[in-house]
Amino acid sequence: VVLINGIKVEGCEILQPATNRPLTKDDVIKCFNKTDVFPFLPDYENIYIVGNIFITASNLNALRRKVYGVLFNVITNRGRVEIHPKFNIPVNINVNNNKKAVIATSFNSIMLDIIVLKPNDYCQNFNEFDNFKGEKFIYLPPYLSGEQINYILPFIDKFDGIYCDGYYGLYLSNKLGKSFFAGTGFNLSNTVSQSQLNCKYVCLSKELTYQEIKPLIANNTFYLTAGNVKVMDLIYCPFEKTCSVCDKLNAYEMTDENGRVFPLRRYNCTQCLFEVYNCADLITENNATGKLYDFTLLNNPNELLKFAESNQLKTKFNSYTKGHGFNPIL
Repeated sequence: VVLINGIKVEGCEILQPATNRPLTKDDVIKCFNKTDVFPFLPDYENIYIVGNIFITASNLNALRRKVYGVLFNVITNRGRVEIHPKFNIPVNINVNNNKKAVIATSFNSIMLDIIVLKPNDYCQNFNEFDNFKGEKFIYLPPYLSGEQINYILPFIDKFDGIYCDGYYGLYLSNKLGKSFFAGTGFNLSNTVSQSQLNCKYVCLSKELTYQEIKPLIANNTFYLTAGNVKVMDLIYCPFEKTCSVCDKLNAYEMTDENGRVFPLRRYNCTQCLFEVYNCADLITENNATGKLYDFTLLNNPNELLKFAESNQLKTKFNSYTKGHGFNPIL
């Protein structure tokens, strides 16, 4: 019989008289020091062995496991309150968004609902869009230093809101009282995240196919429909900061071992930053929500928008993919 913390546990074996070596206190202590998986630290107060008895090591170990098992169950069940959390997965009403938005480096007489200005030089004068009638968002790169953000702050007031792929953009928009457009970098792919993301507009993940976006359709969602597909941001100069001999072009090309050409864009935000784009532009044939066009690399986005609306963009792109809607961009 073992009495531990007021709990009585009895063994299953009948003790026998010892013929050679009787059970000792040291045997009991050595055995019960083996706590195995249980979070116990034994403290032996009273051990009484009555008579000259014998118990096999296997039976003593079985008793120890039984004692600790009973004690563990009593402790963990004491005062336990069963909690059944109630959580309902949000479901969209599927109100379609008929708006169209474009990411471009210049307004260039664009006539759309929303434009996201992505300048080649954040040190420029932002006065070219005074006559633009739609909503104006400034594109903030996903990785900026505090110094760079402080430099851009005075210009943000000229815009209706901020477009960004990073959470700092959401924080900054709330701080400034501006609308926020969450870019594809948020990788939004479920209604739970969608309900928690407090922003005016959101572009769904590029990793979702056309069928996968259907449950996420809402009156503030967009889907990357056509244009350039950014695959990487570079915060370090790929030319090893050879500034004195750098030609400082806005566009370069990177070629892989298979001969595929990946556009490399350089832009200025108190220092040179870079973006790498996919070797093929995007054209999706289906879209059930707001359309987002990324024309960062294109000089005449207004002309291309006309071709996009007539489903003739493929005649303007040297190479294109209609993946994304059918096969996710990973």
